[in-house]
Amino acid sequence: MKKETRIAVIAGRGLRNTRVYMLTVFRGKIVEGVEFYKANSSFELSSAIALSKYYNEIRIFIVMTGKDPFINDDFYVRIAKPIILTHKLESVDKTFGLSIDEARSVLNFLVKSTFIETIEFIDKLFNEAIELLGELEFEKRG
Repeated sequence: MKKETRIAVIAGRGLRNTRVYMLTVFRGKIVEGVEFYKANSSFELSSAIALSKYYNEIRIFIVMTGKDPFINDDFYVRIAKPIILTHKLESVDKTFGLSIDEARSVLNFLVKSTFIETIEFIDKLFNEAIELLGELEFEKRG
C-alpha cells in the first residue's frame, strides 16, 4: 500500500433513536477531512458516504467499532470498496472485499506507523463529542 493511499476510518455510536457516525479520511498520516453523519439504516449511511467529497479517493474503509448494525452486505454493495471491521486496530472482526489475511496486512501496516496514535486521538474525540451531544439532548428534553 502506498503512503498516499486514502483510508477512511468510520466510528459509530447509537444516540437516542439514531446512530451517529464520524468518517475520518487519512492520506498517509495526515487527516485530510472529517465528516459526520446521522443514520437510521444501512441505506442512509451508505448513501451519505457515497455522496461525500472524499468518496472517489478512498481505497479502504476501516470500521473501528467492530460489529456495527449498519455495516453489512447491503452497505458493502452500495459502497463497493473494501471494508475492514476491527476493534481499535487490534483484530479483524470481519471483512468485505478483502481476505482476512489482506485485512491483517493492512492493519499491521497502519499499526507499525504512528497512524495508531492519531486513530486513538480521533476515537477519543468522537466519543467525547457523542457524550456532549447526549447531554445536550438530555437537557433539551428535561
